[in-house]
Amino acid sequence: MYSSRCGNAIDRNYAVCSYCGCPIGNPTDTDDRKSSGFALLGFFLGITFPIIGLILYLVYESKKPLRAKSVGKGTLIGFLSKILLAAVILIIYFCFIGGMIHGISDGSFFEWMDSHVPEISDSLPNEYDSSDYFEDDNTNYFAADASENNISENNADIKFGDFIIEYNGYYHNTMLDVTVKNTSRKRCSYSITIEAVDKNGARLDTDMIFVDRLNKEQEITLQAFEYVDEAGNAGKMSAKVNWIDKEIPTAELHYDRTIGTKEPVTVTLINPSKDIIITNNGGKNTYTFTKNGKFIFEYEDNAGNPGETMAEVTWIDKDAPIATIEYSTTEDTTEPVVATLHLEDPNMGLLPTTQTYTFTKNGEYIFNFEDSLGNKGTKTAKVNWIYSGNLTADIKYEKTDDGVLATLVNESGKITITNNGGNRTYLL
Repeated sequence: MYSSRCGNAIDRNYAVCSYCGCPIGNPTDTDDRKSSGFALLGFFLGITFPIIGLILYLVYESKKPLRAKSVGKGTLIGFLSKILLAAVILIIYFCFIGGMIHGISDGSFFEWMDSHVPEISDSLPNEYDSSDYFEDDNTNYFAADASENNISENNADIKFGDFIIEYNGYYHNTMLDVTVKNTSRKRCSYSITIEAVDKNGARLDTDMIFVDRLNKEQEITLQAFEYVDEAGNAGKMSAKVNWIDKEIPTAELHYDRTIGTKEPVTVTLINPSKDIIITNNGGKNTYTFTKNGKFIFEYEDNAGNPGETMAEVTWIDKDAPIATIEYSTTEDTTEPVVATLHLEDPNMGLLPTTQTYTFTKNGEYIFNFEDSLGNKGTKTAKVNWIYSGNLTADIKYEKTDDGVLATLVNESGKITITNNGGNRTYLL
């Protein structure tokens, strides 16, 4: 180290130059020494973040060179170790890939596969026994030839195309075209399972195709896989066509009012037996009745099965009760006549009433009434058969071409003519 003023060499541990007295800055820390801890830290940083180890070396190089040297060596060793480990992994990887490629090219790989994978028959059966399969309302089973196949059922037409076998340099790719056509009268979903079996009928593996909501007469082609032997011969396969759901969906109803009312009644479709889509009523699950009547909710499930639920309301009452009047007598009398009001509601039956009126003379009386729902009405009672004394009447005269016509009018009560043949007129 040299003095900045006189240029003489000086000891770096001195605070001033021994020749000219010029300050030379802070002396180096006297505790600077090699550190295994710094070396270990540098090794870790060299593997993970070598740039941080370099920064630590530069920071400590002027103040604590020995520790800086320790962290620098540790960082360098860790970085080189990381490179060496990566190189070893790459060598092992490429050796493995190379060995596999060599095994495929000389056939040893396929020999190993043949020793561990069951052999598939190299021929196809000409016929099958339907007793090997069963059929019920929900699942239909079929056996089919792999190369030319057309399975027909009431609800579907399924065709299997030719196998496509491609060798990509490592292994065989196989594909099988499956065409499904909906021949039913409604939208259906299908789950098609293709099974690979050996010549003894033992299942090797399966592939499944799901066709969702295929409309009437709609056709779709999908791809499935099938297993082949080394010669490319396909084995026997069985196709299962599972109708996902043929059960008719159902649902329940909830009414916001279930007793007599003159207000609207709202019904809600609830608790469907499965997921449904309402196909009428604008897709809504509620309907409001403003008068008595019926409404049918129409819906279908995800498989296209239709269902319906009918709602009916008979307890909306906006009409006044039907009123009838009963008289204590309807015969000619000189006694008072009692009129009693009886009410009847078409929805509620007979209603209790205490309304009566006593006539002491001929005349009319208007009953006013209201049912429990607030529907109001009126009914008029009329009596003209009460007599309070001698019967009287007036005679009206009218001149005609034949003479003078006398007519009995203004009768004081109910009068029965006992002569003149019972007639109230007489020509004079």
